[in-house]
Amino acid sequence: MPDSSHLSSQLNVFLKTVLPQDVFAYAMPLEVSDEFRGELLKQGIALKVADGAVLKRQCEYLAGRYCAQQSLLKIEEKDAIKLANKEVGTGESREPIWPEGIIGAITHSNRFAMAILTQAQGAYLGIGLDIEEEMSESLAQELSGQILSEAENRLNKSNEIFDNKTIVTLVFSAKESIFKAIFPSVGEYFGFDACELIELDPLEQSLSFRLVSTLSPDWQAGKRLKVKYFALPSLPLSLDKKASEPAQASWLTLAFIA
Repeated sequence: MPDSSHLSSQLNVFLKTVLPQDVFAYAMPLEVSDEFRGELLKQGIALKVADGAVLKRQCEYLAGRYCAQQSLLKIEEKDAIKLANKEVGTGESREPIWPEGIIGAITHSNRFAMAILTQAQGAYLGIGLDIEEEMSESLAQELSGQILSEAENRLNKSNEIFDNKTIVTLVFSAKESIFKAIFPSVGEYFGFDACELIELDPLEQSLSFRLVSTLSPDWQAGKRLKVKYFALPSLPLSLDKKASEPAQASWLTLAFIA
């Protein structure tokens, strides 16, 4: 199996402790190798990427779809439902197309792949997730103007919890999670300026946003959106996982929007 590592078990035990009971997920470490790609293909995952896609993109796609497949098996087991089709397709905007009656999201970083899902007739208008390795300070400074509004930047400077690179990483990741939660019902792209961070709660490990723009009847300007954040186990910077190499922090953000 492509995900038989101890770290994979750790990740999935962790997810069970932070997810609502009606949300199901699967996570695994991501590798870029012909062996990893081959193991995933053996699981019956169809490789639907652009012709000539590099090995990294192929491994990312297959790992994400494998996590989605495992999540669908979980919801069948725990919710006692039977899905006629467990294939997760790909839409025109490369978004996952879930089996009828399911909503969810898929993400990957350089080190992890993960999928979450729930029943469409449940408690949520949308769910989203994202994983990001923490940016370097130089990259955070370079990108902060594209990620943070003026108000968000003022909030960043006044916070005494996280340094700049962590805030920029978390806000970027949270807005990605919000996008994945909202896009399926809106059906068109919207920018990071569509929502704005209004509160950071380190005790609850949450970021609260407000929609600045009206995106659809369900997503009106002023609607509050809460995103949870969690630190994931650190991995060394190389796939060799040499103990002498430094580890890099990874952040998980989850949006469950009712």
